Amino acid sequence: MSNTTFASLQAWPAAHIAAPLGRMKRRVEIALRVRQERSELKELDARALEDLGFSRSEANSEASRPFWDLPPDRWRA
Repeated sequence: MSNTTFASLQAWPAAHIAAPLGRMKRRVEIALRVRQERSELKELDARALEDLGFSRSEANSEASRPFWDLPPDRWRA
């Protein structure tokens, strides 16, 4: 087996793993950002929630959602 063939076989797994790992990293970053936003929503006072169109119970409900439970449009953000 030539050195060129051996080198291409060694590089194959890294090339096929890097893209999925990058996508997974991006999704985790988005999920954690949304978790922070939900936590901040829960901390808003009644007037700020009203300005956003949320009630206290809606804000608490939103804040209690699991971090991986995201609207589909956030995955494309």
